[in-house]
Amino acid sequence: LTSPMPPRRGSSWPATSHWSRDGVELMTEACPARSAVRQTSRMDRPEDVPERTVDGGDGLQLAVFERNVGAAQTVLLVHGYPDDHHVWDRVADLLADRHHVVTYDVRGAGASGVPADVDGYRLDLLAQDMESVLDATVPALDGRPRQVHLVGHDWGSIQGWQFVCDD
Repeated sequence: LTSPMPPRRGSSWPATSHWSRDGVELMTEACPARSAVRQTSRMDRPEDVPERTVDGGDGLQLAVFERNVGAAQTVLLVHGYPDDHHVWDRVADLLADRHHVVTYDVRGAGASGVPADVDGYRLDLLAQDMESVLDATVPALDGRPRQVHLVGHDWGSIQGWQFVCDD
């Protein structure tokens, strides 16, 4: 099922939906069951995932981590608070067998910069951060829309909805 706009309130949500924003196509998939993947401990986290920084929506530095760069499909995994990108390590490692996997520390978490005050956590800034990360990690191909599988946990899902639903 493909839709240029999210369904209206009161409608049934499709199992799979597609949205496009600023040249990035995003696909959401309903997941009826929780994953059995356990939280990783600091001892079993991979150490060899390259890190770089990206300027967020207002110039705040964001720590970005990528696995399997160059794979045909990209999965963006966005954590919530008070987590950091490590919450996704085991899932990201599994997905990286077939996908380009991007994780990042959202503002105020992990190795990313911390806003000076509470206004620095506004949803519009969080959505701009996501856009900055996607711009830096998912190249445009021959003028076609970029396609990304977006997965969010906790506040990461709220940031994702802000990004796909905000004009």
